[in-house]
Amino acid sequence: MEKDYYDVVGVDFYAPTQNYGPLSFWYDYVYELTEAKKPIALTENGPIPDPDVLQNTKTYWLWFMPWWGRFTTDGNINSFEHLRKVYNHPYVITLDKFDLFRR
Repeated sequence: MEKDYYDVVGVDFYAPTQNYGPLSFWYDYVYELTEAKKPIALTENGPIPDPDVLQNTKTYWLWFMPWWGRFTTDGNINSFEHLRKVYNHPYVITLDKFDLFRR
């Protein structure tokens, strides 16, 4: 990979329903592939990794972006309890936490 041509690298991965694991294999793979010189994002996913597990496993996804529709609204792929945990977790930064975007 020519590292001068990109700033962020990403992985798309859809784990099984309600599998909130960190996806460390993919993170570590890309980390090594980029020689630890680029931030790594989970650019498309189904279940959202558990923020507690991410911290414990040192899996530092820059961001996650679950596919819309049933992935975030049916309560099955990501349970509503899990979504509340993730979006209220101190490790997760949401738009409302950025002073830059407040009006």
